[in-house]
Amino acid sequence: MTSPLIALRGTEGLSMLTFTMDPPGVHVNREFTPDESTKSKCMAFSPDGNYFAWANGFHVCVVATPSCRAVLRLEQPRCTQLCFSPTGKLLVSWEPYIPNKENPRESDNLFIWDLETGQLVRSFAHRRTDNWAPQWSADESVCARNPSNEVTFYENGNFQRLAHKLHLQKVTEFAISPGPVPRVAAFVAGAKGAPCFVRVYQYPELGGPAAAIASKSFFKADAVRLYWNHQGTALVVLGQADVDKSGGSYYGEQTLHYLGIDGTSNIVTLSKQGPIYDVVWSPAAQEYCVIYGYMPAKASVFNAKSEVVFDFGTGPRNSAYYNPQGALLLLAGFGNLRGGLEVWDRAANRLLGNAVAEDTTVLTWCPDGFHFITATTSPRLRVGNGFRVWNAFGELLHQESYGKHFDAMLFDIRWQPRPSAGFEPPASRSSKPTSKPAAPSSYVPPHLRESSGSAKPLNLHEYEAPQGAPQGATQGAPHAGMSKSALKNKKRRENKLKTKAEGDSAVTSSKSMTSSCRSAEQSDALFMAGHIVPARAPLPTPVATQPDNAKKIKNIRKKLVQIESLKEKHEKGENLEKNQLDKINSEVELLEELRNLEINGNPWE
Repeated sequence: MTSPLIALRGTEGLSMLTFTMDPPGVHVNREFTPDESTKSKCMAFSPDGNYFAWANGFHVCVVATPSCRAVLRLEQPRCTQLCFSPTGKLLVSWEPYIPNKENPRESDNLFIWDLETGQLVRSFAHRRTDNWAPQWSADESVCARNPSNEVTFYENGNFQRLAHKLHLQKVTEFAISPGPVPRVAAFVAGAKGAPCFVRVYQYPELGGPAAAIASKSFFKADAVRLYWNHQGTALVVLGQADVDKSGGSYYGEQTLHYLGIDGTSNIVTLSKQGPIYDVVWSPAAQEYCVIYGYMPAKASVFNAKSEVVFDFGTGPRNSAYYNPQGALLLLAGFGNLRGGLEVWDRAANRLLGNAVAEDTTVLTWCPDGFHFITATTSPRLRVGNGFRVWNAFGELLHQESYGKHFDAMLFDIRWQPRPSAGFEPPASRSSKPTSKPAAPSSYVPPHLRESSGSAKPLNLHEYEAPQGAPQGATQGAPHAGMSKSALKNKKRRENKLKTKAEGDSAVTSSKSMTSSCRSAEQSDALFMAGHIVPARAPLPTPVATQPDNAKKIKNIRKKLVQIESLKEKHEKGENLEKNQLDKINSEVELLEELRNLEINGNPWE
């Protein structure tokens, strides 16, 4: 198996690197001639990795890999998007739409090219920037487009004749399933109080609702994302509503639904409220991972019945990545998070390694399923652009800044796809023992840091440890068999017991305090106070302050603060009332009273 290539595109042009796995290393590919054009706008590998294409602002160039032999050169100076068909026989280029009223045919901006002959197969006009790429079945026997509010189909590479059309009004999203049998999922948004729906058809049976093999209607969705599993037998639908009518979130509301080709459908129940950050299917199993909930977010793996298979607990994460073999799952927190990485062995539910990759905007797995790249790219971040290569144990193997100049910007970085069967399975590599990441340390008040440990530390976040599905559980959510009222009563009882236990613990800890268990901060404060306040006799061992004394102490301290404020006004020359002058004169008496009260109470409470 040849070493996979790494393509880089940035302000200094386009270049190619070679990644060697034994020993791990990154080297300049001498077969590829770098393109130094600063107007490079896009690049793409074919799904099998045999071809590489890029647009440099003047031409669209295609080379064969790994020899980097020139295959095709097209005059496409305005091209901004490229993609290949599944078998790599066709190349699709897209450029911004510019209408031409005199000759509408010249308004075409989507072009399909035959790589073998270099001829233009067909051109279309596609105004929208989203969903511009045609979708194919795995064997390329069926190709579909969503030009406006419909889905059109072409068969066997014949783009001159329309084979079928999906007759649904206002189709805004569709997806063709992978696998040997092509199936089509289509979404239609609701209007005038009607629910939106997703229907799944088995091509070419597209004739109306009766022909659908699966259907799901629901509210609270203005747009959706459709996620097919790699076998083409199930679909997860992520619905997004622009407005949360309950007022719970400024960013709208999200729902998750599951559809199977056998007609089953259900709502995926999530055990924590909050946004849904990521949904990803395993390439090798009938399971999918969802990251959801307010930070710290929760990550769970669900099976085909939408039951929780394994729960990774909570943590600062918002992205999930399965390796190409489906054996490893990487959980990460990017964007406004620090960049923590966790790599899990899904078979053993064991943590292999963890690391921190700050300022990461791109993460991609190597085809071998054991190494991966993290990169900082522009325009998301314009400073410190470059990339790093890691292994599954969280070890940094290579780090490289992009460009020869300090202001050079990296736009994109990609691995060359290769068949995963040619690589050694990640599970068979030498394992490195690693401990699970320690839970974030909790804040402990100073007067409890040397106590017996009976008091509970103050947690800013409720972190949950990883755990498998509960024994005997049949649903993904906890307490699946309980009604809403029963859950509410149970939670109320648990909170009441928890509050009582914490109160008892705090009282016990307070009574057990002595002057010898002062924290370092308290000792330092008393030491410094000795140089400022005249020395006085040592206080007796503090005891629990009585409620009346505590109230008096609070009132006296409040009066002393007011006296300080009056003194400042008097020094500035402001005229004070007689009662205000009397209050200033009572300062000595108040200080003496405060001292007597603190002798009989606990000054630290």
